[in-house]
Formats: sequence, structure tokens, C-alpha cells
Amino acid sequence: LARVVSAVDSVKVRYPKKGWSQLEKDLKKVFNYTYRFVKGNNSKSWDTGKYITMMIDAGLIYCPYCNFHQLEAYPTSGGKTHKGPLDHFYDKDRYPYLALSIYNLVPVCDQCNHEKLTKPTSLGSHTHPFHDDFHELVYFSVQDPFKAIYEGPSSILLCTRPHKKRSFAADKLASDIELINRYNAGDGRQIAHSVLDKGEKYRKWSIKAMQRLARIKRMSLEELYAEEFGVRPDGTDINQRYYGKLRNDLMPDSFKKQR
Repeated sequence: LARVVSAVDSVKVRYPKKGWSQLEKDLKKVFNYTYRFVKGNNSKSWDTGKYITMMIDAGLIYCPYCNFHQLEAYPTSGGKTHKGPLDHFYDKDRYPYLALSIYNLVPVCDQCNHEKLTKPTSLGSHTHPFHDDFHELVYFSVQDPFKAIYEGPSSILLCTRPHKKRSFAADKLASDIELINRYNAGDGRQIAHSVLDKGEKYRKWSIKAMQRLARIKRMSLEELYAEEFGVRPDGTDINQRYYGKLRNDLMPDSFKKQR
């Protein structure tokens, strides 16, 4: 997508203003996925609802932008698939030739779609959930962690990973969808308090004691942590868990090392 945008922009510079509108129409024809997948020679019908269903089946259960609203897609009585919103990562008004490109559609929740709207995004300015690792670039923390264990966090913060440069692309995405404000206004602080409280409780246990508890429950140590904290220590199931990234970021590092 980025190369297509770059190529079109370079052509646009050389194109007469009068001819640009015609080029735009031609590009729309090239990327007319509705015709190619539904009305063309392809015998199987295709719709965006099925696309979202496939993404959910692949493990993308929660919105890849905010990580706390579930994606929606289910069959209706009419045989069609109900679908939640799809975000055009490259805005469809500014890049109309990508409006129907399957590669430009990101399944998201209603709130993220509303917050982002037509704000200009690109791979250079924002992190893309299928291209960049937001989890590795930044992490959630709380103000005054020690006090937050007993009284609950006053606010959730977004911080840079140690020994890494500040990711302006991750910051820009978080800012455009009002991520931190939504975490602090929703269940975020309650989830954070629960994870911090359990972390303090188990921090005093030895690894042998934790292994003994895991054997009693007939599960692995990693399964025990996933049950207690709501997410796996390695973070591989973040997109399948409610506030999965927040839970993983606030889980004690010592537990992640024990897995």
C-alpha cells in the first residue's frame, strides 16, 4: 500500500490538474474489489463480514487498536454476515483508489473507528496493527505503582520500552484514538489494580511454591499465570484477552522470566 501511494503521488506531481480526476477514476477501476470478488468470474460470494469472521477465527478477537472492545461478525437470518466497522488505514477520501482494497481494511471497534475518523494516517506516521508491533514499542504503566497496589492507580500511562527510542508512530496512533483517556475512563484502572494486587501477592512466593500450586491445579506454570492474570506471560494471546496488553505489561517481570 505504501508503495502504491508513493507511486501515485509521484505521478500526481507530473499530471495536469485536469487529468488527475481521470487518473483517480482509472485507479478506482483497478482496485474495484466489489466487482472482482463478487460480480466477476469468482463463483463464490465475498463480503467484509466474512473477512472479519476469518480474522476472528485467526485469533484477532479484540480490536487491534484499543484491545478492549470485541470485534463483531455473525451470520444473520438473511444469509448475510453482520459486521462491525472497518477502518481505512489510508483514508478513503484522500486515497480513493484504496477504498476497496482488502489490504487497507482493519477490523476495529465502533469507538476506535469514530475517534480515528478521517485523521490522516500512514505507515510513516502511525503504527499499523498488522505491520508494526505496538506491544514491543510501548508499554502501559501506572502513576506511583507502589501506592497503586493498595489504593488503585490514579492514572494509566503509556511509556517507552527501556533502551528504546520514543516511538512517535505509536504515540500518534494512541493519541488519535484517545487510548489513554479511554483506558482511564473505562475498566482500565480496575483491571490494573487487580493485576498489581495479584502481582504483589504472588511476588512473595518462591518459584517452587508456584510450581507446587500449578501441580495441584494440574496445569503448567504458564497456564497458572494466565488463569490468575488473564493473559499468558509471553503475551502471545494479547489480542484474545480483555485488556490483554495492559494485563501483560503490568504482570511482574519475574513471572515472565519463569515461563
